[in-house]
Amino acid sequence: MILSVLPVLILFVGTAILFSLSTRNLAGTVQYWEIFLPVVAVLSVFSGWNQAQMMRHSRIWYLIRQLVH
Repeated sequence: MILSVLPVLILFVGTAILFSLSTRNLAGTVQYWEIFLPVVAVLSVFSGWNQAQMMRHSRIWYLIRQLVH
């Protein structure tokens, strides 16, 4: 149960922290946002990887769709 919610929790907490920091000093948080965006991409791909297999879709097709988005 906790593993299925873990990616969403990581994204929520990370976004909340970065948003809070950005309201104080936007220029100082740019590098954190630049690091956080690839983390969001990896977590998005990771969280949907098994769903693609369960729905009997090709994993290659899933990766292509994620790249297009």
